[in-house]
Amino acid sequence: MKKIISIMVIACLLFASVNVSALSITVIPGGGQESIDTYKKYGKEVGSAIINLQNATDMLGRHRAASETVSEGIFQNVADRIYQLLDAPGGSDLNTIPEVKETVLEIERYLEGLSDTFTIDIALDHLKRELGMLQTDPYASVNVIRSYSDITKLYWAYEYIMTMTREGAISGVTEPVNGVGVFDGMASVSLGQFLTIATRLVAADKIISDNSGHWAVPYYNAAVASGLISASEFSCTPQLLDAPISREDMAYILVNVAKANGEELSENTELIKYIPDYHRVSDKRKNDVLKAYTNDLLVGDNYGRFMPMKDLNRGEAAAVFCRVMNFTERPEGVPLDSYQIKEGENTGLLYARYSRYYQMEALKNVFVEQDENGVYVRFTAPELPEAIKDKFYFNLFADTMRGNGWIVTDSLSCQVKSGESIKAYMKDAFVEGKNVTADMFDYMQLAITLKPYDQGEAVRSSLHSHWVTTDYKEWTVERWHSNDGAALDFDCSHVFAGLGK
Repeated sequence: MKKIISIMVIACLLFASVNVSALSITVIPGGGQESIDTYKKYGKEVGSAIINLQNATDMLGRHRAASETVSEGIFQNVADRIYQLLDAPGGSDLNTIPEVKETVLEIERYLEGLSDTFTIDIALDHLKRELGMLQTDPYASVNVIRSYSDITKLYWAYEYIMTMTREGAISGVTEPVNGVGVFDGMASVSLGQFLTIATRLVAADKIISDNSGHWAVPYYNAAVASGLISASEFSCTPQLLDAPISREDMAYILVNVAKANGEELSENTELIKYIPDYHRVSDKRKNDVLKAYTNDLLVGDNYGRFMPMKDLNRGEAAAVFCRVMNFTERPEGVPLDSYQIKEGENTGLLYARYSRYYQMEALKNVFVEQDENGVYVRFTAPELPEAIKDKFYFNLFADTMRGNGWIVTDSLSCQVKSGESIKAYMKDAFVEGKNVTADMFDYMQLAITLKPYDQGEAVRSSLHSHWVTTDYKEWTVERWHSNDGAALDFDCSHVFAGLGK
């Protein structure tokens, strides 16, 4: 009963938070008769958006008056209010609203002399275009890209994209207008496009113009002549040149670009166990992927995966070329003899790839079974390295429920030391001291998390945990502290085999 009440309380809190959030979207005007008039004149959505933008602009002005610099947060606040106005229902006729044009002029006055105003510039350009205040001559500064309308500093590849743009190696997908283009960072990169960038960087002398066929043929020929690709592996057909390049083929070419750039590449086989989907890389590309990881040309996604057959996107292409050409610093690889994060908000925790490895190893040693006393979980924790065995423990969590969502058992939560074995029975949630049998529940979930004994200054107790359920047998969910999650390849059929589930 205690659990049911807790769930109801949480549900009420969530419901309350949703309503509070929804109310905060539209701000009832305050600050005098002028605001009230604006609200009445232009309606609820547009009027509120105008007032919010005016308030954000006033804040920008106050900060500018107090200092020669303005924080990124202030710029972002104004940009957010601009987008709120642009998205407001009924805001299609903004060019007829004098208050909006006056606010735009005020913002521009406050921005005079400031640098690094990219975030607010992009939003302001959008608004000025709606207001007819932006020059639209297609020949004005057409070849000079100052920014991209769809890329802000908050985008993970912003630095890479702007660096490659300044180097003249990439550009947007549209002709820039007044220095503003469109980048489309999530669009796939074709083989022809990837070879174009690669040969311009390291084999420009091999590029021979040829207007008789596909536009990418000169770059293909230059790539073959310089050893970036093999003609036996990549045929020079329009279909292949236009096809998206896979991430594993990207790794192969990237390694050859590094060699052409004079780099000697090392190879560390220890890294294989920290790439959870390395087994999915084709045999002919495994060494290239390993070299790319070893030399910090590549890093996995938030979950450590390489995803070899996934299409490479434009943001990722900018990142890998920046790294291979040393236009930007490469992300630091984690030293294999250094287990704990030393600095930052997660001080005291294991690096993600270590905790991932040991948690996945732990799941191999988890079994849910039943005897005459009921359902129990049997678990033997893996042996941790000496350097961390006394600092971390495995937290084993298990829960069950009926198909209608009713909880059947008390949650099982155990601290298990390195190398220790346990056997723990699931307890009835409603009858004290009673064990449960497999026929009493329809669904079971189980999680392993590697946690430090001493939290110290760590903000979070762990970076992620790994979950298996009776519903799925071929993968585990990696759930991060941010509540993001993704499936990792892992056969967990053995975990619940003893229950017949």
